Amino acid sequence: MTTPADAERTPLEALAADLAATRMPNNRVLLFNAPGFLRGTLRRDIVRRRAVYAYPPRGLLNIKEAILGLNLEVRVRDLNFLMLKRIAEDDAFDPEDWLRLARDEIDDFDPAVIGVSWLTVTADVTGRDYYATDLLAELKRMDRHIVVLGGSIASDEKEFYLDSGLAHFVVVGEGENKAPHLLALLSGREPARPEMRGIFFRRDGAVVESRGAADKVVPTGGIVPFLDDLPIASYRKVGSLNPFSRMVGVDVPYGTLLLNRGCRANCAFCGVTVFMGRGLRQHPVDAVIDEARHLVHHHGIRHFEMLDDDFLGTPSLREGVEGLLTEMVALRRSHGITWSAGNGLIASSLDNRMLRLMSDSGCVGFRIGIESGDLAMLKRMRKPTSIPMLRKMARRLDGYPEIFACGNYILGLFNEETFGQMLNTVRLADELDLDWSSYTTFQVTNKERARIDNITGGKRQTADFIPTKDSASRELGVPAGVVTGPAVFDLDPAAVPDTEQVKQIWFAFNLVNNYIRNKNLRPGGNALKLARWLEAVAISYPDNAYMPLYAALANRALGRDDDALAAHRQAAELVAGSAYWRRCFDDFDLMRLIETFPRDAAEIFDTVAAMAARYDPVFRSLTEDAVLAPQGH
Repeated sequence: MTTPADAERTPLEALAADLAATRMPNNRVLLFNAPGFLRGTLRRDIVRRRAVYAYPPRGLLNIKEAILGLNLEVRVRDLNFLMLKRIAEDDAFDPEDWLRLARDEIDDFDPAVIGVSWLTVTADVTGRDYYATDLLAELKRMDRHIVVLGGSIASDEKEFYLDSGLAHFVVVGEGENKAPHLLALLSGREPARPEMRGIFFRRDGAVVESRGAADKVVPTGGIVPFLDDLPIASYRKVGSLNPFSRMVGVDVPYGTLLLNRGCRANCAFCGVTVFMGRGLRQHPVDAVIDEARHLVHHHGIRHFEMLDDDFLGTPSLREGVEGLLTEMVALRRSHGITWSAGNGLIASSLDNRMLRLMSDSGCVGFRIGIESGDLAMLKRMRKPTSIPMLRKMARRLDGYPEIFACGNYILGLFNEETFGQMLNTVRLADELDLDWSSYTTFQVTNKERARIDNITGGKRQTADFIPTKDSASRELGVPAGVVTGPAVFDLDPAAVPDTEQVKQIWFAFNLVNNYIRNKNLRPGGNALKLARWLEAVAISYPDNAYMPLYAALANRALGRDDDALAAHRQAAELVAGSAYWRRCFDDFDLMRLIETFPRDAAEIFDTVAAMAARYDPVFRSLTEDAVLAPQGH
């Protein structure tokens, strides 16, 4: 019988009360970070090389801080870290039996509520390669916990997880405001704030949303008391953050920092503003500085990754950025810290004052969000940049040779980009002549963003942004009818290449732009910087043949002959043992470097210049009104 009290309850309150009555025997909450890699690409040898990403789940620490006042017993466990650790240390551990790691944690803690979040973005969540879905299926089989999901992927896939009965609630967007409200209801307490939108659940056979107004999180920064919950100093023993963290040394303890939330831009390929809302918010700078100091002094951290989607921020937030970097100057002097920014910085913020402060504070490298060299595509994606500004930024970076600067570029944009537009991108990358051009292939990472911006083929794919990471072999298949090798540069500029062709375009652009025409193998280049980068990248690609070959050239240019000959020998052995790599080397005329290895820097410069000149007709000089004219629209 429905009572007057029942009639006054919102649907969220009613479901929470029903679940609490049958599944809330205690006040324990277990927060899991699910594995963030794909089963089909997992290799034990690559794990042991510490090539797999292992980021401490600071978002779960933010949730723990947010629910502190509810008198709950909260435990954070990183299954990504635990799984990598077992694979690296225990030959007898079967990765297919990874769920026992979760079961052991559940048996030990006996939680009533289990929260799950994860970082993987490049896959179909319904596929067998998706660890998070496997974990949720196991929790459904146990059928005794209240399961709450959070994070960007759960937010985007809420209907699937709720309709499949794999979760009771999905907290969409940031969770520090919604998680305390939901957990207060589940634990029988009066929520501190009115019900707000953003909590999804099933009612009467449909997925529905909590009532109330939309609410945006005001960042705090009080996670220092919880940093000791994670073995942060040990993360470098099982994985890495990215090539930047490996550049400073795989044995260097690393951590992460987050200053600004959100992004000032609203690019049509990106889901950040869908997840976090428009605009930027800054954590209290003093709290972030306290976190950095704590990680340095108590965890021995010596390298930081800035997780911000827009670290340099708007002019109104610049004082906070400068305040943090000024403190990091002091930490660099006292403890030798370094840092990097793997998420693309916005080029317009890279003025000389900021670059000098970044260099002085220990920045070893960063990526710049350029994405395209085609004016029509830049307009389509609403990218806050211009070609003249990018040119000025690139020449400004020449004054900071100690920083490894990468440009981010996307090929196959929106599944509608013509090959001519892709050529505009590779030509711009060649002209800007940064240390590296990070090419990726377009993927839908947010279905709501795909709907808003009318992106065709909006289903998330089981594929990586970097095509060679799609398989354990790190090799690209070649379906019938797909053009490979330098011949891709002769494709019809008006054609829209399909997915398989875009992968071969990616391969050719990457090899020619980053290796054959790399500026650091020319007179005046920085061969040491290139050698360190290639050795860091190659950790992820133990079977790749052109990475050690070009590392050999960089080392030879430095006069490090023993290292050069060892790398050259490795490249030769990989080519000799693989028909795949022999074909690639034949296609791009790399066998000459295997058969006649240059003897010194001068011979390297001459050989590389001759090989690069083959592509001069492709990488012709850019002009605003000609090469960058819109095509196909």
